[in-house]
Amino acid sequence: MTLRTLSDKNARVVRLGKLSARRRARDAEAAFVIDGPVLLADALTSGVTVTDVFVDAERLDERTADALDAAEAAGAEVYAVSPDVLRRATDPVHPQAVAAIAMRPVVPAGTLAGARSVLALVGVADPGNAGTLVRSAVAAGFDAVVVTPGTVELLGPKALRASAGALFAVPVVEVDSVETLVATLRDASITTVATTLDAEVDLDAVDLTGPCAVLVGNEAHGLDAELTAMADVRVRIPMAGPVESLNAAMAGTLVCFEVLRQRRAAGVEVATR
Repeated sequence: MTLRTLSDKNARVVRLGKLSARRRARDAEAAFVIDGPVLLADALTSGVTVTDVFVDAERLDERTADALDAAEAAGAEVYAVSPDVLRRATDPVHPQAVAAIAMRPVVPAGTLAGARSVLALVGVADPGNAGTLVRSAVAAGFDAVVVTPGTVELLGPKALRASAGALFAVPVVEVDSVETLVATLRDASITTVATTLDAEVDLDAVDLTGPCAVLVGNEAHGLDAELTAMADVRVRIPMAGPVESLNAAMAGTLVCFEVLRQRRAAGVEVATR
């Protein structure tokens, strides 16, 4: 592995800082920042294009060195930088020893053709919730994730960390409106499932063994009434205690794993990675 030392004012280092801090910069370059050797290794294994890697050479343990070797073998440039650079680019409280710049994958809507289970994020605003939902969907064997405008940036630093690398394991399709979301899913013959408090049918009483998309809405407002009305299936999550509703990430996770439970019970093949 070849390590070239860069100063904190080097143009590459400045670019890393901008991409880490500003979504506008990430959108303009169709790039994002990966922090930590574990996420870097996951990204490389999933075929993500990594262009630049920055490391605190004083924290070069075996796991980090393996990730850097893999990045270099994949064509990335590897640089040694000061701990301050990585503190600004990753987590200021618990900074990682590695940060990397990667190119955002482009996933066409046609990817949904043939999908059996899809997670659709409609205005989910909290990056921790979004990352957790993607992690749950991947764990439940889902084939794809769809996001609408108003949803937090999934490849932003916080959502990416919350997904624990799951975002690299599933294609993410971006659509330009809720209407496009519904039309795209229907064109792919995927049943849309919405959870709502006033639904008349419990989640576990609905057949979810066929192709379906789980719709998860904004944390504060839930799914828009119009979208809920357009959904093919409306269900409620049965609760025994005096709780009106669940956190968006928890509710979405429960639905994802109900899909998995039903399919395993029915002997339906589930995607594995």
